[in-house]
Amino acid sequence: MKSGRARRNRAWFVSGIVATAVVVGGAGPAPGQVPDLDGPEVVYVDAFGPSIYAYEDCDGVLHTEEDPLGFVFLELDYEVEADVAVGITFTGSLADDLVDPPTAVDVAAGEAWGEVEFELDELETGDLTVTVEPGVGYTTSADDTYTMEITDEVEIVVSCKEDLGTPPNDTDRQTIDVGERPDPIGFFEDEEEDSGDSSGFAQLQAAVRAAPAGYSTPVANGSLPPGLTYEDDVWAGAATTPGLYSFDIRVCLDQSTFRVDAGREGGARRPTPRAFPNVICFGYVDVQVLVEAVTPPPPAAAPAAQPVTAPARFAG
Repeated sequence: MKSGRARRNRAWFVSGIVATAVVVGGAGPAPGQVPDLDGPEVVYVDAFGPSIYAYEDCDGVLHTEEDPLGFVFLELDYEVEADVAVGITFTGSLADDLVDPPTAVDVAAGEAWGEVEFELDELETGDLTVTVEPGVGYTTSADDTYTMEITDEVEIVVSCKEDLGTPPNDTDRQTIDVGERPDPIGFFEDEEEDSGDSSGFAQLQAAVRAAPAGYSTPVANGSLPPGLTYEDDVWAGAATTPGLYSFDIRVCLDQSTFRVDAGREGGARRPTPRAFPNVICFGYVDVQVLVEAVTPPPPAAAPAAQPVTAPARFAG
């Protein structure tokens, strides 16, 4: 039996982003393996419940939205050859408050992954336990239940005030000369080999690369070096004045392309939260640019004096 707070099992992604996912299923039993006549085993059960989620804007104001929907996810240990309906039941203090609770999670032929949505008539504190019931075309395991605790706590799913950390190649700390411009911070660079970095910056960088439309990178809380402009991670112009310049670069998205994506890759997506502002900022990078004066070359040495070889002439 698994248990945990629903809010700890909810993952939020932007539309078009391929989130880190568990690769599911296979083509069936390995060659030479005796097939399971009762069908694949349900090897993974997960769920998250309804919650109140929020966006913290750049001024620290929370924009909250109550979500009465929850999801149940499961996997089989190999792909099924025909459609399978894995039976489920709900128990717990909130079971009687479910609106037409689902009784099965459908797994389509050729798949090993299924999900189903459920809804509470009113969001309140309590618990729900999902149990996989025996059925046709699959087998259950000892680990066939999942308990989620549902609370009225507000979960901040996106925050403009989150420090996204250090970009690759330390582009948040650069030294340039007068007449030069910095390197891009790196949000829109071509994808490189996965370095294993799981920082906030790396996650947003992957998101922007996957779906760059609608993203912007405004500058806030500081000033750029004179002579330079910065828009959508592109520098233009040239620095004119020596000095140390500190500022924040935010990573924002037009809400028209924003989606709340539940679970892992292939999870159900819901429309843009009504309470969120028109532009959502996912965090910021603290940037410093040191502009150094260009030292002029030393003056060229004057040529050595040459002696006069012609005879002197006097008039008188």
